Amino acid sequence: MRKRLHDSRLLPEMDAVRAAIDTAAEARGPWVRDIGLLSDCLHVLTVRPPGARRVNLDAILRLPRRPALIAEVLDRAGLGPQVERAEIMRLARQTVVLASSCAHCLAWKADGARLCLPCQRFKQAHRQAGVCAGCGRNLPLQQGRCRMCLYVLAHIGEQALTAGVQLWMDGAGLRPRRRGYRLVTGQDGIRRPVAAEETADRRQPLGSPAIATAGQLTLFPAPPRHWDVLHRRELPALSDRAEALRRDLAQLAARQQWRPRVASAHQRTLTMITAWLGVDAPIEEADLWAFARLGNSYNARRLIPFLTQRGLLNPDHARHADPHRGGVARLRRRIPAHLLPEVDVWIAVLRGEGRRPSRPFPWKTVNGYLGYATPPLESWGPSATSLREITTAHVQEVLDNSPGVDGVFTALRSLFKALKRERVIFHDPARPATFTFRTAVRRPVPTDLLIGLIDRVPTASGKVAVALTAIHALRAQSIRGTLLSDLNRSKGTLGVRRASGKQTRLVYLDDFTLSLITTMLKQRATRWPHSTNPHLLVTRVTAHDPEDPQMSHKAFQYFFRRLGTNAEQVRIDRILDEARATADPVHLITVFGITEDTAMDYLTSAHPERFPTDPIAP
Repeated sequence: MRKRLHDSRLLPEMDAVRAAIDTAAEARGPWVRDIGLLSDCLHVLTVRPPGARRVNLDAILRLPRRPALIAEVLDRAGLGPQVERAEIMRLARQTVVLASSCAHCLAWKADGARLCLPCQRFKQAHRQAGVCAGCGRNLPLQQGRCRMCLYVLAHIGEQALTAGVQLWMDGAGLRPRRRGYRLVTGQDGIRRPVAAEETADRRQPLGSPAIATAGQLTLFPAPPRHWDVLHRRELPALSDRAEALRRDLAQLAARQQWRPRVASAHQRTLTMITAWLGVDAPIEEADLWAFARLGNSYNARRLIPFLTQRGLLNPDHARHADPHRGGVARLRRRIPAHLLPEVDVWIAVLRGEGRRPSRPFPWKTVNGYLGYATPPLESWGPSATSLREITTAHVQEVLDNSPGVDGVFTALRSLFKALKRERVIFHDPARPATFTFRTAVRRPVPTDLLIGLIDRVPTASGKVAVALTAIHALRAQSIRGTLLSDLNRSKGTLGVRRASGKQTRLVYLDDFTLSLITTMLKQRATRWPHSTNPHLLVTRVTAHDPEDPQMSHKAFQYFFRRLGTNAEQVRIDRILDEARATADPVHLITVFGITEDTAMDYLTSAHPERFPTDPIAP
């Protein structure tokens, strides 16, 4: 074999192989030159039958790594087996890898890899390579010696370095893990390898050193953990409570009929978090979401209620805080500091905390008002020391520069009205200001999008959502908030609720919509028989959530996004069609529950010839 390696007849072929590797590197990347393909190609060339030019496919399949890439390189050089890549990959998966020797420590193993697992870890820990003082090879070193020489010194002695060592097993598929070594500093200050003591417990994984103790007090807030450095390491031993928790999660997944991929992702996350942190103390919710961000193999959404029910979760209050309240805080930081006290008075009035009691606005409304008012306040900051100095001319200038943006007018009127009510200013400068509001013209949905609209929805819950929108013109928020108790199938009615949860009116359902609802409820009982969510429409996320949330706005709009439209457009088209057919505002108010002004707007859009433009209007 060694004679053939230096055979001069191989030199032209090796030049062709080098050129083929360079061509593959240009197509795939420079990493192709750095993975030792030349030595693998030389190996299969030397085992060819006498007189054969091309390499036998069996010789390539016996290689421990990258058989398809090696075959591609040899094909480029005119020496390959000329077999398709897919066929090589299929045969490689069926080929039994025989025992091979580690390239660094020479230990026999049965995993087909170039390096055994301990040598791989040794190479990662000791990046700097050099000439070993024991064997003379160019390998990663520790204390001037490679891993094999350190092991030999620890278990056999220095005489083995000169006399040679016998073959030994690594344990990758051959036998349990052997004893290792550790460096011990002697009396002379020199660190020497010493054989590690083998005990019965060493073969079992050790417990994690980071397990928290129940009732342990915290000295200071812990920084966020970086789990990306641990999720590929060997897991510590699981405690009995952790194993019981894993079994409980598996039973819950089977009872609630989770998808296999979802159940596996949640089980993997729970295993990792309990192996490293234990279950004696509550787990931080931030750590669960940090694991979920590592990739698609992890998930934490359903672990939150699972651990909360068992008292094993510390909730992340910042994550569950009102996002609109956080938006108000961010907008406050943009407002000039000398105007901020007066703006805080306005925010307090909007929240019902003024001198006189008033209806509190939600943070979403406050965030919207402040978003419209912040740019004018920023422009007034350099020239005004207080909002008392703002005149009607200032407000009118802002409104003139914001044509059609009625939110600016509404926000400024609310700001100065609240400050006057709280006796912060003496005059309301926004009251005399004028503004031209936009009138939206309702337009129908194209006919080609409406044809077969409900039939094109694949799910039963989606058909119900589209039917309630396209036939009965219900708003998306009302449909998502509808409860099962609001449905009376015997009378064919459905109660409609406001955002506050109060039921306002009854909708009389047609037979087609009732049949869709019946089909959906049957499928729901089959798929989620243990669901206690009281809402009419549920998803696989909300069906078993202990907090019984309603369907998210994003999930609801997904039904319509697949149809090329949105729920509000379909609702407008339905009311507009009824307005064209009846031209009666009272009928629109009665059927759809809209206000008088809204009904007249629909009639104006449906019958523009009956509502000529006012010549006096600006």
